[in-house]
Amino acid sequence: MSGPGKNEAVPAEPAVIMPKKKRWPWLVLVFLLAAAGVVWYYRLYEPYLPKPAEETAEPVPETVLFEAYPTPVQEYGTEFRPVQVVRAHDGELTVQKAPDMFRIGEQTAEFLVREKRDDGSVIEQVFPVTVTIRDTRRPVIELKEENIILDAGDDFDIADALERVYDRVDGDLAYADEEKTDSWTFTTELDPDVPGVYEVKIIATDRNGLSAEAVCQVTVTGTAVPEKTVEPKITAEPEEDGDMTPPVIQLKFLQVEIMQGEAYGIDDNIISIADETDGTLPYSDTLVPGSYTVKGGIDVRCSGVYSVTLNAMDKAGNQSSAVFTVAVKEPEKTPEPAASTPVPAVNLSGGSAQEQIMNYVTGTMGLNRAAACGIVAHMRHESSLNPQAFNPAGYYGLCQWGGGRYENLMNWCGANGLDYTTIGGQLQFMNMELSGAYAGVLAQLQSVEDSADGAYDAAWAFGMNYEVSGEYLADLAGQTARNIYGE
Repeated sequence: MSGPGKNEAVPAEPAVIMPKKKRWPWLVLVFLLAAAGVVWYYRLYEPYLPKPAEETAEPVPETVLFEAYPTPVQEYGTEFRPVQVVRAHDGELTVQKAPDMFRIGEQTAEFLVREKRDDGSVIEQVFPVTVTIRDTRRPVIELKEENIILDAGDDFDIADALERVYDRVDGDLAYADEEKTDSWTFTTELDPDVPGVYEVKIIATDRNGLSAEAVCQVTVTGTAVPEKTVEPKITAEPEEDGDMTPPVIQLKFLQVEIMQGEAYGIDDNIISIADETDGTLPYSDTLVPGSYTVKGGIDVRCSGVYSVTLNAMDKAGNQSSAVFTVAVKEPEKTPEPAASTPVPAVNLSGGSAQEQIMNYVTGTMGLNRAAACGIVAHMRHESSLNPQAFNPAGYYGLCQWGGGRYENLMNWCGANGLDYTTIGGQLQFMNMELSGAYAGVLAQLQSVEDSADGAYDAAWAFGMNYEVSGEYLADLAGQTARNIYGE
């Protein structure tokens, strides 16, 4: 038996070497599958996932400064004055909606405030303000004579006593047999056949219900006329057999003031021209029945006073006329401050600001108490007697000096050792202006009578010609001046 023995070595079989496996294709495959999964997630699945709510802060609205006076009141029939409504504002102020100044009651005015910020952006806001239009000016009754003498038996004509009856806004008022709006009438117990002294009361009522009264005295002399009864008659009273009532011409103002170059037309001052029977009358180049004409014109390029006459004729041939004037004024030149003469020291006496101003006007300036009341009344409406009152539109002080006059106030006071922020400094400056560039106003103040009526006249002159505040404020200050004088 052949083969290796027990202790003989068995020869080893030759080793078989296996080739190594390549793993990189699998890694590439896994990478591609992972990339495909990412793409699938973000392009197909992720858009449908619920998104977390984004935290968005509410934008804080930007605001601009706007402050109106409490319960502002404007006078019926005057020009709307934003300065009497708006106390303070930022940026540029524009009246977006003005109230109807010929309708009394509460109305809404709208103001647009536009402000440019430092970053160049612009913010705009609209502010509504409730404005009350109020008619405080009563009709005017102008008498030709306050005392009329008749012989017993003579006819009495009310026209003998009247010059004109009108309202400053509504124009001439028509006669009526009884008291009613937009007309005038009279009452009397006059008997022209019986000697005696009688009173005739004329009552005028405007379209807003304000009334005014005037009284004239009629003395009937001679012997009583028996068996004759003559009723007082009215000139232009219509007869029963025809239309004898003339047309009515209603004007806004009898005297108009405009600046040179300002756009203005005659129609701007006409409220209505109408006839009781024929209605509104149209314009005509020549006066024919059922029309009205205009005589005179206005050249806004040239300063001066222009007279305009309106003539109206109804279809029955009755005629009426009305006249108003338009003063075209040159732009005011800012007076230069004069400091050539030494200015005396300011010595004010009195406790309150009103007392100090009154004492200065009557003492240093030598004006009467009525003139002082007129000046104080206007200052009360303009600045509440606060020498540091400032309007964002650029007006400052007791009299709300603006533009070049504000600069003159500061420069003149500085050159004369005065503090322009004080009552004393401003009164000295006012005295300087009234003694120089506004000497005509000073003459008016020196001529007013020392009475309540004189106080009204002083406030009107000071407001219209020194402060140049317009008719509304001048009239309002005049009423305040009457009250101050009566205190």
